[in-house]
Amino acid sequence: MAVTHQLDEQAIFETARTATSREAREAYLRQIAADSTTMERRIRILLAAYDDSASFLETPAEGLSRFGDHCDPLETVGTVIGPYTLLKPLGEGGMGTVYLAEQSEPVQRQVALKVIKAGMDSRQVIARFDAERRALALMDHANIARVLDAGTTESGRLYFVMELVHGVPITQYCDEQQLPPQARLKLFIAVCHAIQHAHQKGVIHRDIKPSNVMVTLSDGQPVPKVIDFGIAKAIEQSETERALFTQSGTIVGTWEYMSPEQAEASPGGIDTRSDVYSLGVLLYELLTGTTPLTQQRFRGAAYSEMLRIIREEEPPKPSTRLSESGDARIVIAARRQMEPAKLTKLLRGELDWIAMKCLEKDRNRRYATVNGLSQDLQRHLSNEPVQACPPSARYRLRKFVRRNRVAVLAASVFVLLLAGGIVGTTWQAMRASDAERLARDNEQKAVAQKEKAESNLRLARSAVDKYLNAITDNPKLSEHDFFPLRKELLEAAVPFYRSLTEQDDGDPLFQEARAIAFSRLGSIRSMLGANEAAVEEYEAMRRIYAGLAAEHPAVPVFREQLASSYFNAALSLSILERHAKAEESYRAALAIRKQLADELPNEPQHCVSIANIHSSLGLMYSDLQRFEDAEAEYRIALKLEHELIAAFPADPAPRRSLIRTTNNLGMLLKAQKRYAEAETAYRECSQLLEELQAKFTLTPDSRKSLASNRNNLANVLTAQGKFTEAEETLKAALKLQEQLAAEFRSVPRYQNDLAMYHTNLGTLYFDLAQYEPCIAQFKSAIAIRESLVAAYPATLAYAIELSRNERELGFALKKHGNPEAALEWLTRSIDIDTSLLKRQPPPPQIRTRLRLTHRSRADALDTLRRHAEAVRDWERAIELDDGTNKARYEARKAESIRLSNP
Repeated sequence: MAVTHQLDEQAIFETARTATSREAREAYLRQIAADSTTMERRIRILLAAYDDSASFLETPAEGLSRFGDHCDPLETVGTVIGPYTLLKPLGEGGMGTVYLAEQSEPVQRQVALKVIKAGMDSRQVIARFDAERRALALMDHANIARVLDAGTTESGRLYFVMELVHGVPITQYCDEQQLPPQARLKLFIAVCHAIQHAHQKGVIHRDIKPSNVMVTLSDGQPVPKVIDFGIAKAIEQSETERALFTQSGTIVGTWEYMSPEQAEASPGGIDTRSDVYSLGVLLYELLTGTTPLTQQRFRGAAYSEMLRIIREEEPPKPSTRLSESGDARIVIAARRQMEPAKLTKLLRGELDWIAMKCLEKDRNRRYATVNGLSQDLQRHLSNEPVQACPPSARYRLRKFVRRNRVAVLAASVFVLLLAGGIVGTTWQAMRASDAERLARDNEQKAVAQKEKAESNLRLARSAVDKYLNAITDNPKLSEHDFFPLRKELLEAAVPFYRSLTEQDDGDPLFQEARAIAFSRLGSIRSMLGANEAAVEEYEAMRRIYAGLAAEHPAVPVFREQLASSYFNAALSLSILERHAKAEESYRAALAIRKQLADELPNEPQHCVSIANIHSSLGLMYSDLQRFEDAEAEYRIALKLEHELIAAFPADPAPRRSLIRTTNNLGMLLKAQKRYAEAETAYRECSQLLEELQAKFTLTPDSRKSLASNRNNLANVLTAQGKFTEAEETLKAALKLQEQLAAEFRSVPRYQNDLAMYHTNLGTLYFDLAQYEPCIAQFKSAIAIRESLVAAYPATLAYAIELSRNERELGFALKKHGNPEAALEWLTRSIDIDTSLLKRQPPPPQIRTRLRLTHRSRADALDTLRRHAEAVRDWERAIELDDGTNKARYEARKAESIRLSNP
């Protein structure tokens, strides 16, 4: 049945726009085509513009499956276009599909290739796509994604190739990094410079939004890149081109970022100031966390109503929007490393004026150029007077009257009618006004005092938090010898946090402060080994956040912290071997994180946490020797982490999580003697660490992990008999650790690890009967151990390892045919272990080690024909034996006695 005569064009558009699926939309449009192909074409153009809100590279990884049904049948994954092979879809816009492609010549690299969509081959769309290609070719700017190539596919459709931008939307980057407003403005100014460059080349972007401004890292510094000039319009167009672009009044752009003149669908009204408006929206969002006209405002509105909203509705100032954000204000401010009151104060004034000047409905009142906007922001950052200023009262009144003509007329009549009564009531009104003013002044004083109290609370908490972090992050304080000092410093913070837990006036701010205090107390208890107490603190934290999350479901940070309380409690419960309860807490944290990940797909920290929970479950199951369960959890975590890296390549957190999980999997496989699989896991871990080092500056402990990974890999290589590879791998670990130990001479665990790698390499040479290099490695380890024992005499581990190295050196010298030198080192080892045996309680296995050393020294003495001395060592070995070797040692002792009395 034809529908064209029953519905007008706008109604048809609304029906097609809200179709439940693409198939339903196509079926509906085919009905229209039966009556009027012209109307169908106009509706398709409108729908294409509406759908064009997808960015050049914004489709998340989990959404890629949608390409399976609607991918271009002519250019699909695997298709070769010139020197480019399509690898996978990255995103889809109103005109084209973007693919990750591999370029084979003249250079080999990955690129982003955009090809016109099937069915979008009208003259209008082809002309617009071609203009996009030529517009991009004009531009050469560090903050604009470069166009690399362009051409036509075998099917005759246009394509162009751009540099592949690895990054995240600018708003997401700023929130994830918790950038303060000043840092956000500096990034935004770079975006302004890019748009100004485009304007100088005659190009208007017309779809500026966060997903079209990606932030990537270059040498560790954030660099914004403007992408997707898919609806750019050359300023200097021929009349023919102009007609092709504006037929049927096509509207292009994204609703929340669209300028009023774009909503007019008037081609002559769009110029560079449209981009100024969209930049103003982006600036507003960077400052307040939301757009001036929100998605909720457009949701459910008819097409014509959406256009009216853009053209007529005045948004609130940034400072006003922030102050009206309710509980969300806490989260918004936290993401900008500021207190809510201070952030509101910062926005009030110049930043309000600058943003609202960009958002003027009358384009003549906006900044004339993007350069003017960036210069005003720079003046603000430099504490210089800005050119923007609030609109005059006369101008605001004129706008109010224009928007509300009928209401103003009615009010005017009403005022005239009341004029006679006003004179008679003036005196009473003045007295009432005085009383009202006094009450208002008192209320303002109370509010000011509360804000001051809140500010003082945050300042105090911030100071103690920094103190606590300094203790936690100091690698020297984590050493055993500094434990008493560390314990004292940590406990010094307890009274402050305890006092915070006792504050309760029902205000969400104070409730959250209490919950954070319980969290800090839990961390302190955990670091001090008091895990029972830690669980109690985390339970208190959980109760508060459960209440806050129930009362304020729109504030995701409360649920996020609720999940953290479950996870932290689970870690302590696992240490206490209360495994059933720990598993229950892990699962509770997992459920909350999954809900947050579904609601907030652009915030990767939730998926990272999900992976961490699975990995932690794997560790717990591994400790319980539930190897199958442990491996299953690791595999789930690994899958999530790989997906996160693909979706958020500029975020190091998923990579670090993947490294931990892969290493843990390697340990699990090694414990099961699945050495070949463990080798694969360790090699992948090694590659990931190297990639992390190439993209980001590694912390000292990450570099330590890289050396440790080499050591672990060498162990499984040795177990498989791959001795040459094991040697080279251990040498690489040794080199990395030598660099760390040289840089951080005051951190004993770096020195201790260096001695361990010397020992492991020496042991490998011993097993290969290469005694000279073996002896050299053991001597290097001994030199380091001696310095550690001298510097940290109370740390038994250093003395135990020194004794071990001396004993092993003695073994190697004896095997190498030098029993005289072996005696010296075996005697040193015996002296240390004898003193350790006298401790109460003695270190584990000390009797066994001492027995073996006495036996070895007896062998060496017998070799030197010093049989009488050997007898004493055989006697001591017999005393230390548990009965297993007694008969053998008795026989050796008897032989030494016989030889000592020829």
